[in-house]
Amino acid sequence: MAIQLATYRLWGELGATYEASQVRIFLHGRTETTRSVSQASAAFCSQMGLAPSELDRVSRAEKVALLQSAIKSHVSYMSDGAKGKGVDRHLLGLSLSLDPTLEKSPDLFTDPLYQKAKTWRVSTSHLTHPKLVNFGFGQVPSRAL
Repeated sequence: MAIQLATYRLWGELGATYEASQVRIFLHGRTETTRSVSQASAAFCSQMGLAPSELDRVSRAEKVALLQSAIKSHVSYMSDGAKGKGVDRHLLGLSLSLDPTLEKSPDLFTDPLYQKAKTWRVSTSHLTHPKLVNFGFGQVPSRAL
């Protein structure tokens, strides 16, 4: 939610955000897309992204409730993805298994809305560096802003 709020304050709007989640129930594991923007994160950011003079009008209890709701929504989405209940990798697998010489691609894969849904303004990605003992995650712009 900190990343969502920071980008909201930076751009004045939410940006489609890609976050990788691990799916370990499959042999050798895999990743799934976590779409970090949700109705709950939008509600949180719209209130917490107010100008400082306006932010005082939102009660502490309301701020906490909005944050908790956004986090709960995010954790639920990530949990579903980790259980193999995400859609992005399934759709990617279907699109890659098509043989364009033998079969016509379903309209879904050329639909403008589907193409837009695969475009990210913010992407989190694994970072390795000799100075990091384990690993870390950081922002990676996925397209020109």
